[in-house]
Amino acid sequence: MSHPPSVTEVLSVSAADGTPLAVYRDTPVRPRRDGATVVLVHGASVTADLWRLHTRHLTGLGLGVLRYDQRAHGHTSRGRAPLTVEQLADDLHQIVTRLVPTGPLVLAGHSLGALVLQELTALHPQHLTRVRGMVLLSPTARGATVLPGRGPCAWLLAAGRSLAALTCAHAPRTVDLLRRRLPPRTPTASPHAPTGLPTGHRRAATASATPRPVISPPCGSPCATTSRATSPS
Repeated sequence: MSHPPSVTEVLSVSAADGTPLAVYRDTPVRPRRDGATVVLVHGASVTADLWRLHTRHLTGLGLGVLRYDQRAHGHTSRGRAPLTVEQLADDLHQIVTRLVPTGPLVLAGHSLGALVLQELTALHPQHLTRVRGMVLLSPTARGATVLPGRGPCAWLLAAGRSLAALTCAHAPRTVDLLRRRLPPRTPTASPHAPTGLPTGHRRAATASATPRPVISPPCGSPCATTSRATSPS
């Protein structure tokens, strides 16, 4: 399905602590007159590029889209301010206030982004009068717990869930770090002289792979002469 073209602007908005926030504003070529601006907030360990397919569909409907790289993600640095949900919500407040000061809004957030949206409405309720809708994907909430109940079994189940979540989140990076720390593989000897080695090493490798005849000692019956590969003494 083809979508009408849109224009993407790469912008920078200064946060309260001066950190430049990388923002992307997607404007449809044929915008709707009464269309709301859709603000998309990504979760942890991803960037605003998460929404690229959603953006194409939304701008095809004539809606403007505003997405950004959260602090310490993508093209936005961590900055000097503490990395808290309150700070992330204030970053979004600065973006909305400066780039979409008027008009209706539709807010959508995934995972950490959903938590940021909840914090935004709690800390800056002035935006609520403009919000037509809010979409929370895989959200969490303050005060939520992973405990399914009380007692030792509940604690063990919660610990298992948390361990599985940490493993899924950090396993790829951990495996990559371990792979980089492993020593390089040693090339195995071959019957031919390996290339890329100094002359002395090539001679030694060739000598070690050359079969040498071994004569058996005299015996009562005719003895065969065998040939086997031996390592140089």
